[in-house]
Amino acid sequence: MPPFTPGKHGQPPKVLISHRSTEALPAEADVVIIRSGITGASAAHWLYQDESDKELKVVMLEAREACWGATGRNGGHCQPRIYDRSAELSSLEMRNYLTLQDLINKHDIACDWVDLSVVHGYMSQSLFEEVLSEYKSHLQSDPSISELIMVVTPSSTNLSLSDLRVSNSQEKRSSRRLSRSTALHFLRHRRGELIFGGGRAYTANASLGVSDGSSIDLLAAAYIRREISKEPDLHNGGEVFKVNYKWSGIIGFSKDDRPWVGELTEDLGLSGGERFVDLCCVYGHGMPNAFLDTKAVVELMIGRKDEEVDLPSVHWITKERVEGMRGIESVFIVDYKAGM
Repeated sequence: MPPFTPGKHGQPPKVLISHRSTEALPAEADVVIIRSGITGASAAHWLYQDESDKELKVVMLEAREACWGATGRNGGHCQPRIYDRSAELSSLEMRNYLTLQDLINKHDIACDWVDLSVVHGYMSQSLFEEVLSEYKSHLQSDPSISELIMVVTPSSTNLSLSDLRVSNSQEKRSSRRLSRSTALHFLRHRRGELIFGGGRAYTANASLGVSDGSSIDLLAAAYIRREISKEPDLHNGGEVFKVNYKWSGIIGFSKDDRPWVGELTEDLGLSGGERFVDLCCVYGHGMPNAFLDTKAVVELMIGRKDEEVDLPSVHWITKERVEGMRGIESVFIVDYKAGM
């Protein structure tokens, strides 16, 4: 396969470049893991956490380099989303974050993991009240969420939720609707460089159907360079910044904006088969989901019953969900109506 475009995060560790544990493929295996990104690597990790599974013959297949797909090429954040989803999804993403954090600390994994505070700003009273309502609802299901939230205003911090108000003065300044592609990924690297991404709405067909990560979309690249130069706090006088690296990645989409996790049984009509277990379509939000979603996949593979697996109900692959998706418009239309 053609190589990915070289990314900012560097190249795979030398020990992984062209790595093969055997000269020839094994004649048989108990488990075959296809691809070695965050999902594949997590599957290998979880398979060996149970003593009874350590005798399994596991084969991991990768068309390029190990652990160097979208995993090593994303914007670099693992932020749980709390407000715009159900309580069970918010809880999963928070637990996923803490579990991944614990793994990195426990094994002293050499990576750029840094715990940071995140600020969410809301430009209208109505939007803030909607988010606040969702947050209060989630507190009833998982009170521990409140330990990770701090409310900050110009005059005070840690206000009680009932006392919090926001100004709606911003509503009068602009009626422009912010789309998903306007909310670009923006990250300051520890070496002082800015990582800036997004612009999918400016690509041909919103990049849907693209599975080649070896090229850069020129329209998206031009948009990103143009937009970053407009940021007033960068004090660059509107001049176009020098770009050290440009890279692309591949995102799996689904019509309902949720991962699909479970066994692809014959009755689903998805070309699966007995004991073919899948996790796909994490919609560019894999870091906050994949580690624990993959744990669920592994538990299914080793024979756990559905009710014994910790997985949000909306992530399961079911016949009802498959049939429901056939009546929904394409991902492109769904994206367009949501503002990309």
